[in-house]
Amino acid sequence: MLRRAARLLCLLMTLVMFEALWTTAYAALDKSGKCGDNLQYYYNFNAESVRIWGTGLMYDATDIYDSFLMKECSGPALVKTIYIERGVTHIGDFAFHSCEYATSITIPDTVTSIGRYAFGDCASMKSFKLPAGLTSIGAGAFDGCTMLNSINIPEGVTRIEEWTFQACDYLKTITLPGGLTSIGDHAFRESGLTEIVIPDGVTYLGETAFYRCFGLKKASIPGSAAVIRDSAFKECSALESITIGKGIREIDDNAFSGCKKLTSVTIPDTVERIGESAFAACESLKMVEIPASVKELGMNAFGEKYGSSQKLQHAYVLSREDIKMTGLSFSPPFPAGTTIHCYRNTPFAKWAEGKKARYDYTIIYLDGDADGNGKINLQDVLLIMQYAAGWSVVIDASADMDVNGAIDVQDAILLLELL
Repeated sequence: MLRRAARLLCLLMTLVMFEALWTTAYAALDKSGKCGDNLQYYYNFNAESVRIWGTGLMYDATDIYDSFLMKECSGPALVKTIYIERGVTHIGDFAFHSCEYATSITIPDTVTSIGRYAFGDCASMKSFKLPAGLTSIGAGAFDGCTMLNSINIPEGVTRIEEWTFQACDYLKTITLPGGLTSIGDHAFRESGLTEIVIPDGVTYLGETAFYRCFGLKKASIPGSAAVIRDSAFKECSALESITIGKGIREIDDNAFSGCKKLTSVTIPDTVERIGESAFAACESLKMVEIPASVKELGMNAFGEKYGSSQKLQHAYVLSREDIKMTGLSFSPPFPAGTTIHCYRNTPFAKWAEGKKARYDYTIIYLDGDADGNGKINLQDVLLIMQYAAGWSVVIDASADMDVNGAIDVQDAILLLELL
């Protein structure tokens, strides 16, 4: 009996000693130090948490390997909870990059700026509540936050930098602040957005900004952006509706290439250039109107997808001036078999006539288009009659149906017979 009691006592003492050693070992893994001139951190290995307190700015790291979690603690992958206390004003570059298992964070209302890639690859974080006083979010700040589904962008933020929300797979919606002026290159590339309204006032819309947002169905682009840059919406395969604001001057190369569900697009009469493959492989787009403002059309601008039987059917080209064609040694702007509607005896009509046999184009001249809107109907007949009666109306030269140099009742009769 005494032997059994002695053994039990030894076992208990061993467990106590083991617990003490285990606790000591854990404590040895805990770290603390400075992460800013007036900021300190405490890393609790056992709780898998990090706490930041003090006043002022966190230090910026040069890359993930320069972050305090990587250099001084056990690494960001062991952090699940992040506490940032009131008084901190800046979250440093790469501060919490690759905290891939972190699911909870507290950001106080004293924070006014978030550094580059500060939360990059925080793949388990589902939401961030950003303080109202925030004015700056660095490039790539939330890049690779694949589970992120909710985030607010405070009104004081005027720029979405490059790569900021790249590969945020579950980010379906986001409301952009009204004072936003710039959306950087690749900002929402391959994110889960289903709709985006870009506020009026944005003057820069970056390259591949929404590239491969496969769930994006609807987009609105204000005229203030001026240029829709290279591949901005390329391969947004679910995109059905786009609104391009008056004021856009250029639709760059590949801007909407591969948007296979896009059924219609209105190109405003401020656009001067449509780049190479800008709307290529938009399989559901059957008709397009090229306004008279367009001065340059790129190679394969409305080209068909290789191997697909679906392609553009009608192109209305309203310019009477010379249109510069670029890269045409490979492919013209419209696919073979397109019916081209244009004004007779214009530079574009002569170009189309020269390509007619090679590309099996059908050319329909816009004779009788008295109001110059690319459509021929009874409204044009009425306009010709008003002009012939001496009314003060603006009339297009195409109203001269018999090409005798005068627009009169005979032209109205000829057009009426054509209709």
